[in-house]
Amino acid sequence: MLIVANDKKSKAIKSLLIYTTGDFPYGMAPENLVRQLSLGLVFNDIRLKIIRLRGRWYNYTNDTGIEAQNFVLPRVPKNEIAKIFELITFILLIPFSVIKNKIKYKADGLILYGVEYFYLIFPYWIACRLMGIMLIRITTDFYHSSTVVPVWWKKPKLFFYKFQFKHFDKYLDGIVSLSQFMAEYAIECGVKRKKIIVIPHFIDTESFSGKYYTIQQADKVRIGFCGSATEANGIFDLIEAFNRVHQKFPETELLIIGEPAPKEKIRIKQMASTDGNSVKITGLLSRPEVPVALLTCQILVNPRKSGLSAEAGFPTKLGEYFSCGLPVVATLVGDIKYYFTDKRELVMVNPDRPDELAEALIFLLNNVEESRQIGLRGYEWAKNNLDFKTNAARLKEFLQLMK
Repeated sequence: MLIVANDKKSKAIKSLLIYTTGDFPYGMAPENLVRQLSLGLVFNDIRLKIIRLRGRWYNYTNDTGIEAQNFVLPRVPKNEIAKIFELITFILLIPFSVIKNKIKYKADGLILYGVEYFYLIFPYWIACRLMGIMLIRITTDFYHSSTVVPVWWKKPKLFFYKFQFKHFDKYLDGIVSLSQFMAEYAIECGVKRKKIIVIPHFIDTESFSGKYYTIQQADKVRIGFCGSATEANGIFDLIEAFNRVHQKFPETELLIIGEPAPKEKIRIKQMASTDGNSVKITGLLSRPEVPVALLTCQILVNPRKSGLSAEAGFPTKLGEYFSCGLPVVATLVGDIKYYFTDKRELVMVNPDRPDELAEALIFLLNNVEESRQIGLRGYEWAKNNLDFKTNAARLKEFLQLMK
């Protein structure tokens, strides 16, 4: 973890506002991170209020005990005209929202998650300066231009996206980066080292899978993948590698936990082994069902391909994999090289190499006791480095130094 010493005397932090573009408290990876971050801060005696900028994405009940409300609309708008109206409303109302919540909740600071563009962050900055509260941004990833600009007329978004990183992040009170890559990029763009902390994730390592039992079939060896089954996440490299493994170990099967898009699903079925039964897809699972599915596996795989997005982020799925205490194979992308030793906490392979992925799986299948030890060491690493309560305490200390 990167926490740089600061000469300023630490000041108490009692209340925070978190503005997120995702839902709260449940959903996909962004929602899971914000939920565990929030629960960790509450555990460390921080009063919180969550504001969902885009409204609700899902229909989960808020059982966290943390107050959460929608900013303007109750749901994410579907058509482009409504989205433009929503954006204008955001820009106009953000300062009033900050001022109101500062007065009502006596907030010491404001954290932005998923708020990436200068035209949105600037109104926060103005309001925070007026009200004397600090403004912190969480930087999770560096997105491809095609992600920021899916259609040509949204091209101005790319300018404001890059402008925020290159010219305005340095004026914020602090940056929380999920990877060393994002931290170093912020420094290149003028952010002072003392204003940056690197925290890879916030994971409830003990209870994610702790209340579930390992359920594995005696006659099957299951290799598991959980997440978005896309080419960028290496799903097709994994299937190619698995087909090689399956030829040598016919008792193996591949479990894809999630619901691939129709195009990916068709390709997955086309690539699956000829027997047609060795690759299984669960479909979309509820949050409690995910660890149950993971614990039916003997090996878990994070096969992400190389690329800017992969290098910019910490593979967040690793935290949940490690929490299961199972051996993990992961491609050498992002911050993996900073944290792990091959065949100690996990087995590392080069990205874009299905042959190496297959060799790593065969190594684990041939070395059962060593595989078990790798899984245990991975769990211990996650408990020491990703635990949500511990990392929230580190974040609290950082915020107090920045105040």
